Amino acid sequence: MALLGGKGGKGGKGGKGGKGGKGGKGDAQSEYTLDHAESPSSEFLSTALISTRDGLVGYWDATITRPDYSNVPRDPFAAYEAMEVDARSYVLDHNLHGLFTLDLQQDLCKLHESSNDILELELIRPDFEAGNPKIGDFQLSCVKKAADLRSDRLPEIIIQQTDFLSFFGALATLEEDRTEHALGMLRAVLRMARHIAMQFKHVLDVARPASLAFQVQPVIQTPGHGSWPSGHATEAFAVATVFDALTHKGKAPERTESSPALRLAARIADNRTVAGVHFPTDSYAGALLGISIGDVLVGYFSGGSIDKAKRRYDGKIERDDFSLARLLQKAEIQPNPKPVGKIELLNELWKAAVREMN
Repeated sequence: MALLGGKGGKGGKGGKGGKGGKGGKGDAQSEYTLDHAESPSSEFLSTALISTRDGLVGYWDATITRPDYSNVPRDPFAAYEAMEVDARSYVLDHNLHGLFTLDLQQDLCKLHESSNDILELELIRPDFEAGNPKIGDFQLSCVKKAADLRSDRLPEIIIQQTDFLSFFGALATLEEDRTEHALGMLRAVLRMARHIAMQFKHVLDVARPASLAFQVQPVIQTPGHGSWPSGHATEAFAVATVFDALTHKGKAPERTESSPALRLAARIADNRTVAGVHFPTDSYAGALLGISIGDVLVGYFSGGSIDKAKRRYDGKIERDDFSLARLLQKAEIQPNPKPVGKIELLNELWKAAVREMN
């Protein structure tokens, strides 16, 4: 029974880690709900700890009784490892936010690598009234065709509303105890990608499929924010880019259609069109945004280099249905590596995560 009880506590801790990955709770709440060694926090346990201390301590003159404890600041990674999951997420997010600069306008949004302007992505807002036939009509025809797959893909669609990482964990093990650093990193990648995508969505403010036609009738609730770029595509391709490097001993492999991580990211993106909440153009814009975010993050996490590049996607003229092959053509750049600065916390975290995944 004790073993089963302990195991249950462990599971609860894993769930809490997931909450931390989403952004964490307020300090007061997170401190109150921190688990103890074998039990969750409770008033009953706290009362038992009080009576135990009263029975053990006796007279104490408030002198230091742990003289071997050092109050000297540890190196950044050692201090990070000593923190609970929620606190780690705040520290990691702070380090990642400074790597990007956004230029946001209503018809054109840009992503820059901030320190050396090594990488730039330019996304031009789609105009559904443009073209002959109209781009909007073409995009809706893709949504209509994809709806035939809804019954087959419904379980994926439902789960992927809130969980991508379990699917990547089926490619290479991701589990709280065995890959804590890799999971913490990938959750940070998700948060970073989501943060950037939401800024683009807010400014560009593109309508969802159901806003263009009564017949779309999405199989899940239409999200309450703009459609372009797709947040799911942004997050999935950012994670896939980092995941690919993590699982190849820290070195980014060549991007090909055979990459399981990229194929998974493409399916996650496509599932949103199947569900009726995204157009194919949303997925192209999001995927290019995610790949660009991932390229920058791999460069800084590894302390290596980023290929200098300028990518551009014009939603006003692009008419392709979404496919991984066409995406990789749009994302392709010539190798032109430029070194990036070292950030000790990110570099040491990368080494630890690579060890876990290889």
